[in-house]
Amino acid sequence: MSGAAPGTGRGPLALLPPALIVGGVLANVVGPQPYTGLPLLAAAPLAACIVLTFRGAVVIAALSVIASVAVDLGLARPAAALLVDVADVLVISLIGLWLKRVMDSRDRTLTLTCANWRGGWTRRRNGPRARRGRVSARSSPRRCSRRSRPTATG
Repeated sequence: MSGAAPGTGRGPLALLPPALIVGGVLANVVGPQPYTGLPLLAAAPLAACIVLTFRGAVVIAALSVIASVAVDLGLARPAAALLVDVADVLVISLIGLWLKRVMDSRDRTLTLTCANWRGGWTRRRNGPRARRGRVSARSSPRRCSRRSRPTATG
């Protein structure tokens, strides 16, 4: 797989959230039904939480809410429709940002745990031969290797 790792804010996937916002605005303005683009505007913050940093996800969430308000005001939709659209995009954005915060926290915990474990493994492996003892399969460094670490995409 080419490109940057998920959650770094780089690579071709970083263009997906802004493209969803543009697509949502165009679908709302040009689409046959009045709320065609709302799912795209709501999906942009969720996509941003997967492929961007937390700060980038906050920016995309704010842009998505602003785009929803601008489209509704530009098309002179009733106030009730504007309120429902903004509430929909805002709630989904907040859920996505909360999930991003949880994923980042778990990734930091896993990174620290693996770093501490590797340090202990190095001390055990390089220690005196008499104190080294047997190493079981459960304590191999492969458990915390880059390959086996879970990513944001599974």
